[in-house]
Amino acid sequence: MRSKNFLIGEAGRVLGVAAPSAFFIALQLFASVANAAVSGTGIDISTPDQVVGIICRIAADMFWILIALSTVMVLFGAFTYVTAGESAEKVNSAHKIITYAAVGIVVALLARGFPYIVASVLGASSGTGIKGC
Repeated sequence: MRSKNFLIGEAGRVLGVAAPSAFFIALQLFASVANAAVSGTGIDISTPDQVVGIICRIAADMFWILIALSTVMVLFGAFTYVTAGESAEKVNSAHKIITYAAVGIVVALLARGFPYIVASVLGASSGTGIKGC
């Protein structure tokens, strides 16, 4: 039978792999969109509204990925806290996990607002690109 410490360490490793993987998946999505735009095989980004539309789709995906990961991290932190017993080290670890999850939620909210900032910088109208955000 495996110990609790092994299971907690294993869950931490899974989360440690999931977060960077989500980032690189989104990065690859952005690169493929940019490549399609450059090669002329699909996405036209000739106006600021179209650029904002692409950024909006990427930000929306990142928002949901970060919210999902943050939810898993909060649950994992709560589990760590409940199973900590009298171990101060585990309680501190649980506090850090929950704090990082809160930071993840803040970053997700900032990602949700990022297209609006880009739209105002590029001078995009409130047309098709920003309306769907």
